Amino acid sequence: MPTLTFKVSPAEARAIRGKARAERGTVSAFLRTRALDAPPAPRKIIIKKHPGSGLL
Repeated sequence: MPTLTFKVSPAEARAIRGKARAERGTVSAFLRTRALDAPPAPRKIIIKKHPGSGLL
């Protein structure tokens, strides 16, 4: 997979990380959705049964 690299100031990096964190995602996912004008990918919810108790 190709990698893109670009420079930002420390303040810009903090702002980008903060916004990605606010959306509960990664910086890569945040920038990808902004750059491509795509809606964020739906989060996968995995429900597992506890092996000992059998509870969900």
